[in-house]
Amino acid sequence: MKHIGLVIKQLCKEKNISITTVAEKLNKTRQTVYQDFARDNFTSQTLEKYAEILGMTLPELLAQCQDNVSTDTYRTNNSAIREEWQATKEKVQEELEFYKKELEFVKNLLLTEQKAHAETRLMLGKN
Repeated sequence: MKHIGLVIKQLCKEKNISITTVAEKLNKTRQTVYQDFARDNFTSQTLEKYAEILGMTLPELLAQCQDNVSTDTYRTNNSAIREEWQATKEKVQEELEFYKKELEFVKNLLLTEQKAHAETRLMLGKN
């Protein structure tokens, strides 16, 4: 779990919520808010207040503390990874088909060469 005070501080920054605004909404001084950012444990009531200021629910705030990645970001990243994987898979399948054909060609070429060599040996043995 990430340091909850630092996560709250980062979320305030990302959402352009000033420390003054946070302090006013919590009826605290700016210094006390900065002290909160240094803490790693809060009462559930304090966390609920911070979540409200951040425009999120308490479970959403706690989820940010778990991975610090929003659900939308996760979905976007997951979708991008899935698309990249699919494109890579298709490319590998195409390359595999190409190399199968190449291998079949080389195999046929070798068989042809072996037959020609055997025929030459037979002809030389008859002469």
